[in-house]
Amino acid sequence: PVLSTGYISGSGKSVKQYSSGVYMWGTLGKHIGYQVYIRDYNEKGDSIDFARNNTPLTGIIAKSIKDRYLNYSETKGAISYGWKNGVATFAIDHLQWGYGQNGLIVLSDKAPVFPYIRIDYQPFKWLYFNYEHFWLNSDVVDSTRSYPLGNPVGGGNRDFLVPKFMAMHSLNFRLAKGLTASAGESIIYSDYFNPVFLIPVFFYKLYDYQRVGNGPDASGSNTQIFFQFNARNRILPKSHFYTTVFVDELIFSQILNPQKSKNQLGYTIGLEKTDFILPYLNVGVEYTRVNPFVYANYIPAQTYTSNSYVMGDWMGNNFDRWITFFRYTPLPKLKLLGRFQYIRKGAAGTSVDQYTVPQKPFLFDLQYKSADYFLQAKYEWVHNLYLNGSIEVERKTNIGNGLTGETTNKTIRVGISYGL
Repeated sequence: PVLSTGYISGSGKSVKQYSSGVYMWGTLGKHIGYQVYIRDYNEKGDSIDFARNNTPLTGIIAKSIKDRYLNYSETKGAISYGWKNGVATFAIDHLQWGYGQNGLIVLSDKAPVFPYIRIDYQPFKWLYFNYEHFWLNSDVVDSTRSYPLGNPVGGGNRDFLVPKFMAMHSLNFRLAKGLTASAGESIIYSDYFNPVFLIPVFFYKLYDYQRVGNGPDASGSNTQIFFQFNARNRILPKSHFYTTVFVDELIFSQILNPQKSKNQLGYTIGLEKTDFILPYLNVGVEYTRVNPFVYANYIPAQTYTSNSYVMGDWMGNNFDRWITFFRYTPLPKLKLLGRFQYIRKGAAGTSVDQYTVPQKPFLFDLQYKSADYFLQAKYEWVHNLYLNGSIEVERKTNIGNGLTGETTNKTIRVGISYGL
């Protein structure tokens, strides 16, 4: 069983939360594994966050929304087949790629779950390969397939969405003990399923270029490349250095030319030290920057989103974020987390802005700056029964979007959960 109840209070918020569900997993013979996760959520109170846009919390697909009530569910499932050096999986779940303390720029759990197939294969001890193909939600209505129902029930129309898909693959190289590097590519395509993207070992960007040829640019797809490097116990003893780079669009020949460059990329760099002064005390610092227009595309069905939630960092683009943090386990059943983050966020811009050269500068049309303090405690009272609480204080300076002035938001969360 999976059960939870909680309470959120502060700065005009007063929300009660509770959820229930079930989580099952197991094996069938020596090669087949499965898991099922079903959970239903209810929230009641004032200032419920119905949209989940400006938060790292996973986006939701609401079943029922009223003035002071929200109900939604989350369903995950997977079945996999494993052999000596690989696993093939069919699932509906989240997938994550990269490192980050409060956001992942390549692939995060911000968007709701989606179906996918996945292959993990390790041909050598020093080489690891993985491939995924996703079925995404475009939230773009296909008017050619939609039709009226002839009655007003359910809005009077049968709406179909433009099909949207994503293929992704990456290689992970073990360069030396504690030293690894990764490189990958992804492509978002729409309108119809293309079986070519089921080929795990294929250069998707080149294929898409050859497929379109000299045809209209709008007939192509949206490709990305990404890289990662991490070193454990290399820079300092008991340390982890990591960096992730996500490239949405980049003109290498003009990378240093501010008049012609289109450096639509993001990166994260961080360092964490274990057993800092005290045993089981981890401290670290991290910086993330995502340039303007990353994740965007002038073809609505090919943006880096699913269900209209970005699949990368929850903040979208045109921002940077400094984080200092600690994690401490003073007792075997007690875990503490503290975090300070400083954020600067610019405007998203328009499709015309995105494809205009020279491109708008980083943090153009600055919207706000914020300083956020967060402290969380989680205690396992008995096996799988957790008591948890957190306090967060955000000081925000509004600059753009018609807002000015400073605001302070305080949020206190307390709760109890079983099986999570």
